[in-house]
Amino acid sequence: MKDSIVQGFQWGTHEGPLCDEPIRNVKFKILDAVITQEPLHRGGGQLIPTAHRVVYSAFLMATPRLMEPYYFVKVQAPADCVSAVYTVLARRRGHVTQDAPILGSPLYTIKAFIPVIDSFGFETDLRTHTHTRRARPLHSVCSTTYLFFLVPFLCVCVSK
Repeated sequence: MKDSIVQGFQWGTHEGPLCDEPIRNVKFKILDAVITQEPLHRGGGQLIPTAHRVVYSAFLMATPRLMEPYYFVKVQAPADCVSAVYTVLARRRGHVTQDAPILGSPLYTIKAFIPVIDSFGFETDLRTHTHTRRARPLHSVCSTTYLFFLVPFLCVCVSK
């Protein structure tokens, strides 16, 4: 029974009522639940859609709003360019989530979120601030993520 309720909540939060996109930064509390004793009415066929409708109705009653769409950015840069990457991200309202060296190479990987509206010209801005001659998108490691809107990864490699 618990698995069916969890599955209904996951379904409801994965396909939210606004734009059918995932819900984020929301907390749901189950305060009370009355479930019948008849096994016929306690199956997944009844509980999953009910939990899904509960998520929808609770979310809509809480006056939801659309949030600004973000790109997940993965930048690879030499160690001496990391501060320049941080500067570019800060100017574009970016939020760094991870900064780690790549083992066996002089490169660092910086993972961050950047608002979509501020992402235009990001690669060019990185090139000018890191004084590099070339920067290439890393298409081989790019995939798709969901951040309230369908958002593709924006991956850039900066090298000297």
